[in-house]
Amino acid sequence: MKSLEKEEINCKYLIFQISHSMREFLIFISGYFSTLFSLMLGERLSLVLPEISSKFNIKPFNCSPCFTFHLQWLQSALIALFFESWGIAISGVITAFILYFIIKYQEGKKIVE
Repeated sequence: MKSLEKEEINCKYLIFQISHSMREFLIFISGYFSTLFSLMLGERLSLVLPEISSKFNIKPFNCSPCFTFHLQWLQSALIALFFESWGIAISGVITAFILYFIIKYQEGKKIVE
């Protein structure tokens, strides 16, 4: 009887481990796709939105690094709410700053004729 109870406890622990590692995998994948999505949308929409309406011809919308920054931290906040984790929110904001500085640096290297 005791060995059956031990096996049940071991099975529950194994299921927790699998779900925990799956949760970490989902967090990684969602952060990765959030970053890619922010980069693609930030690059495209920062050029298109000011042409649609003059209301979007202001700094966060017509600036590619700024728009990407705001998309990234907003998406990471939504992912953090979904997974109920402050760590995801903080890492998302840090990622947003890193993306901002990388895009700002790349735009500074462009040659405008």
